[in-house]
Amino acid sequence: MLLPLIITLIGPPGSGKGTQGRVIAQKYNLNYIVAGNIVRRLATLKTPLGEQVRTNLTKGIPQSDKIIIEAVKEEMSKMDINKGFLLDSFPLSLVQAEALNVILKNYNLPDNVVIYLDIRADTGANRISQRLICSKCSTVFFPADPGYKTKKCSKCGGDLITRSDDKPEVVRTRITEYKSRMLDLKNYYVQRKRLIIINGEPSVEEISKDIFNHIDEFREKTKPPDEKRGK
Repeated sequence: MLLPLIITLIGPPGSGKGTQGRVIAQKYNLNYIVAGNIVRRLATLKTPLGEQVRTNLTKGIPQSDKIIIEAVKEEMSKMDINKGFLLDSFPLSLVQAEALNVILKNYNLPDNVVIYLDIRADTGANRISQRLICSKCSTVFFPADPGYKTKKCSKCGGDLITRSDDKPEVVRTRITEYKSRMLDLKNYYVQRKRLIIINGEPSVEEISKDIFNHIDEFREKTKPPDEKRGK
């Protein structure tokens, strides 16, 4: 029996994590956790924590490791862990990576494999400038998606808006910060042979196919010894 898949999906703003995350989660029937959506839900709370999260979002400042870790941990506890997980944008720091190791160990789950969607800076900026997000369900929309022109969500009917942290001046801060903090994390997973780098420039379908091939190869390599002998 294959072990549950634990996949972390990371990449610069505009790299297509939301699009590919949904495809991967559906393909492998995984629980799907989007760290950014959890944070935005926290921002709606009328509490000191909610106020801090809102301020950080507005200024393009990353949330603290403590906030992110506890939010994701709580979300995971509500789900069927035996299905495995697709973690969009978690972990994003060494502290978060070590915390995830502990969480997975406590659930008796295997180590995560990390997929990094690599794109050029101009590609990310162009994609972000065009996207809208549903104010109710947080679904992301691009010009070719139904509802984009009318600015109405095709799923729930909510208004499509430009996120405050998608404005050009905020995006620049996010991209600069992202590049600097990802270097150590990528090296961390390279050393553990758990990093897969995917070219995020081609079409959605081509990227998905590339990701599936790498995941299937990873699963084959990490099969329990008795399953490998039984082939």
